[in-house]
This record gives sequence, C-alpha cells and structure tokens, in this order.
Amino acid sequence: MNKESVAEFIEPQETGPVSFPIITDEETYYFDRTPDLKEGQIIHYKQGVFSGEKRRRFLLLKSIAGLNFEFSLNETSYGDGVYQLSFKTKEYEYATTNLDPDTNNSLFSIIASFVKSVSESPEYNI
Repeated sequence: MNKESVAEFIEPQETGPVSFPIITDEETYYFDRTPDLKEGQIIHYKQGVFSGEKRRRFLLLKSIAGLNFEFSLNETSYGDGVYQLSFKTKEYEYATTNLDPDTNNSLFSIIASFVKSVSESPEYNI
C-alpha cells in the first residue's frame, strides 16, 4: 500500500480523527517490551532484533465500544519499508468481538486514520 492508496483505502468517518499525533520514544525495546501507550497517541519506537537490526514500530491505543484496541504498524524483515498492520483488543487478545455496523465503521475509520497519520509524516518516509 502506498501513500496514494491509503486515502482511497477508506475515508475517515466523523467517528474518528483525521490524524493522530506521533510521539517518538528514543529507547530501543527488545522482545515483547513496548513503551507505555496513551489513548489517541501514536508511539513510534525502535525494536531491536537478534541480528542487531532495529526496526520501526508504531503503536496506537484507542477505545472503541468499551474495548481497548491496540493497533500496530511494524517494519518487517522482508526489506526496507515493508510493514505489517495488526490490531487486537487488550481484553481478549483478538481483534473483533461482534461489533455492530456503526462500531465496525468506527474501527475501520480509526485504522485508516492510523495508517494515514504515519504515512503522511515525512520524517518516517513510509
């Protein structure tokens, strides 16, 4: 997915912000450790791996219908600039829990806003 296709992927609805602020954490994290998340803020940090590489990670915590969703955009080992998107709830360790159509639209809007916020930040070159 490139910058042009992000906008076409799904237009943010009124239920979600157009962009989220991005806060950079300078510490390098290893294994499953992550920075503390704050509602509605994207945390950018680097994850160290066994090969000595450091990969970019972006995390967002957002409450939807009483569930705390963690969204992540992670640089992979498949090459420079290749990312994977995932999300789950803190409560259930999986992503969806029989959400109604309006709540699903909110979820999709937040995903689109998350990806758009990161992809439109020139300092990350995504």
